[in-house]
Amino acid sequence: MSTKIGTPNAVLWTLGIFLATNFALLVVVQMRPHAELDPVVAGAVQAAVFLTGCSLFAGRRPGRTWSETFALRRTSLGIVLLALVLGLVVSPPAQALVDWIERLKPMSAADKAAVEAWFVPRSFAHAVALYSFVGVGVFAEELLFRGALYTALRPVQSAGSAAWLTAALFTLTHGEPRFWPSILALAVLLGVVRAVSGSLWPPLFLHGAFNATALAMPYLPSALNDPGLPVVLGCLPVALFVLVLIVRIARTSASAERARQVDLEPDPGLGEAQS
Repeated sequence: MSTKIGTPNAVLWTLGIFLATNFALLVVVQMRPHAELDPVVAGAVQAAVFLTGCSLFAGRRPGRTWSETFALRRTSLGIVLLALVLGLVVSPPAQALVDWIERLKPMSAADKAAVEAWFVPRSFAHAVALYSFVGVGVFAEELLFRGALYTALRPVQSAGSAAWLTAALFTLTHGEPRFWPSILALAVLLGVVRAVSGSLWPPLFLHGAFNATALAMPYLPSALNDPGLPVVLGCLPVALFVLVLIVRIARTSASAERARQVDLEPDPGLGEAQS
């Protein structure tokens, strides 16, 4: 019996969790119609389904601990901190890309108003809940894509192939095509950081910093709220410099090297999912 996960299996796992998430959201909206307009409820439902899917995935991999299954392992602290900085720096260019695509293919006035209102806190308590579930949602997404799927794919695929596949699947689970280019750019960075660090922690911090910055942008000075060309051109070389530093540290870090070697170990139990 094969113990490998390939591209079709990764696609099926992602599709199944994506469909289950949407079904759960439909059920919740039927019971509480106002929940459709509340990102806290949507984030909670998505996190619950993703974490359930990850638990099922782990159950199909006997002989591995959760740390091994989801790459919750030690790596260089420098990489983790730089990943956090990278998440902060790439958020303004990503927002500028979304705005540029919006100008090329504008949303309807109603859709644009709905998107803008989606992440506006209704109270202090709602703001706390919103940021909390953004954090939980980031953890759930990373646990699935850069944790479960990347870790299972890596023994049978190159780091580049595993990173690209998980990046594409991650992007396609976000429903608005206008956001796909910026989400794909983020997902590629997450894949690169995951590959070189051998651990889920750096992409988790990168993703969390990116989302937190995006949420905070409406409350930042106008130059960052609506990033123009000077801000974007300033952020891009800084982001590239930070990424190069991450790669250089990863090449010389003993802990990152050990973590990458664990990624290459064959999975003793995933083959049951393919039978």
